[in-house]
Amino acid sequence: MSAQARHEAVAQWARSDDSVDANLKAWALEVYAQKAGAVDPDGSHWFLKTPAALLTWNGDWGQFTILELFGSCDVVVPLDEVCVKLKTHSRIVELQKAVHSLLEHLTGMYHIADHAYSLEVCTKSYETAVAVLQGQPGSLSPSVRVHAHVFLRAAGRISARSAEHFRLFRSLPVKSSYGNRGRANSGQGLYYVQCPKIGLVLSGGSLSPFQDYLVSGEWIMNLVQACKITYSSAREELIKSAKNLQRLLPGLEKWKKERDELQLQTHIAEVQAAIGKQKRPYKTVPAVAAWQQTFNVMKMRYKFLVLEGPSSLGKTQFSSSLSPSGRFLEIDCAGSLEPDMRLYDALQHDTVLFDEGSCALVLRCKKLFQASASMVNLASSGTNCHAYRVWVYKKQLVISTNRWSVELQMLPVPDRDWLVQNSVHVLVTEPLWLEEAPQA
Repeated sequence: MSAQARHEAVAQWARSDDSVDANLKAWALEVYAQKAGAVDPDGSHWFLKTPAALLTWNGDWGQFTILELFGSCDVVVPLDEVCVKLKTHSRIVELQKAVHSLLEHLTGMYHIADHAYSLEVCTKSYETAVAVLQGQPGSLSPSVRVHAHVFLRAAGRISARSAEHFRLFRSLPVKSSYGNRGRANSGQGLYYVQCPKIGLVLSGGSLSPFQDYLVSGEWIMNLVQACKITYSSAREELIKSAKNLQRLLPGLEKWKKERDELQLQTHIAEVQAAIGKQKRPYKTVPAVAAWQQTFNVMKMRYKFLVLEGPSSLGKTQFSSSLSPSGRFLEIDCAGSLEPDMRLYDALQHDTVLFDEGSCALVLRCKKLFQASASMVNLASSGTNCHAYRVWVYKKQLVISTNRWSVELQMLPVPDRDWLVQNSVHVLVTEPLWLEEAPQA
């Protein structure tokens, strides 16, 4: 009997025998249609024709709200607490049962050898909802969207012309590119579904990672790069993977350090921008204006500015106003014998404030505070292992202090005379900002 005749015979049997399970009929028709040489031999019109596949389901069955979970709609709940709450929710329990039932059905129909599943919160949609709540207090309760992942791996090939047999409740799945990796590389797909990702509610499968199949540390680092796993989880998973720890663990630590620094700098910039909106215009100080004019002329060296006065008169913010935004650098010199200028960039910074700088600090670094055209060596020692060089020509160097006059009087005459000759000393006795004009 030819393949086409067998297909026709199976089709006739399916129409006439009502005692056979409908799913079995559909599977038989699909298999014999394939054997009969149906159209599309390359599989381009098949839903699945691959040894492994990663499928994702979304639907209204996965929609929750913070109000439903926690009884309040105006609180911001951390994502990990949301996941813990969802794990025992009755709808999640029913969803897990439905996934188990679907996997059992697919395993028999398509000869699935291994599978893994997970129920996860969509982190992007939750973060967006939380941001809306934070920006608009009293808005609607943040929504929580749960989706399902399933990874299937067959002994041979999964051949499914239609997605109908893959329905989860009323939802059809979406395929991922993980299914194109082939059986030999399909362990990564299993691990992607089962690993402790951010937003994971629960997971399971026929195999356990690290025990039933090996996990590559590179897979874990890929999840770190995609921001799908926390640092602590990634570190724990890397240790379990056991291989290449001497390379991957230091790489993970370096990533965390640099990421934290970037996040801190972003936060600092946001705070400074918010504070900047509250700044008032500053007064014009004749001595400072005259000092700034000296930088319009090419000279061998330039004087530094000393702003001396009590705290809370605006000396630091006044100094920052001497340069455009982003071209000002503040260095904390309290208790220092020498300024730490490793963050100084000669091509970026025009004004440098040495906050709480002392007479002794300036005398130790005379060449630096003359703003000459020569390179200046700092952090010198017997071995110079930490030494570095800076170039501060024509830079506006400012010292902010409340002890300059006291320190000056205690110095030997030659040192005092040098400081007087090379600086512009301004006594600050009142706020340096302009008071708001009285409203009419």
